[in-house]
Amino acid sequence: MTSLMLMGVCLIIFAGMRWFWAALPFWAAAGGLGILFNINTGSLRQAIVPNHLLSRVLSIAAVLAWSAIPAGALVGGWVVSATGNVALVYGIIGVLTIAIAAFFRFFTALGDAQRYVDERNDGRRAGRRRDRHGVDAALQPVARWSTASASQACACADHTLCS
Repeated sequence: MTSLMLMGVCLIIFAGMRWFWAALPFWAAAGGLGILFNINTGSLRQAIVPNHLLSRVLSIAAVLAWSAIPAGALVGGWVVSATGNVALVYGIIGVLTIAIAAFFRFFTALGDAQRYVDERNDGRRAGRRRDRHGVDAALQPVARWSTASASQACACADHTLCS
C-alpha cells in the first residue's frame, strides 16, 4: 500500500508542475510505483490464495482492474471538460489514490497481509497434510464414504483419495 500512497503523492506533485521537464520524473515515478503495486498485489494473491482457487481469483481481479480503466477515462474526461482544469483532475486523482490506499492499509486485513503469508508458510513448515491441490487437509470437509469402496470417497476427477 505504501507504493500506492507514494504514487498518489507523485500525482499531486505532478499536478502542480508547470514545466514539462520538471514534471516528467514525477510522472515516471508514479507509473513505476503503480507497476510496483501491481507486482506486490499479484505476489500477495499467489501467496495466500489456495492453488485450486488461484485462477478464479486472478481472473476476477483482472476483470475488475481492466473494467475500471475505461470507466475512469470516461469520468476523468467528463470532469476535465466540465472544469477545463487538467491539473485539478490529476490532483484529485492523487488525493483519492492516497485516501483509498490509506483506508485499505489501516482499516482492512490488507494492512496486516504479511501475517497471512507468515501463517500460510508456518503451516507448510509444520508439515501439515495437504492434498494434491495444495489444500490443507484440516480444512477439507469430511469425505462421505460410500458402500462401494474407499477409492470413491473423494470427489476428484480420477476418483483417487485426495490426502
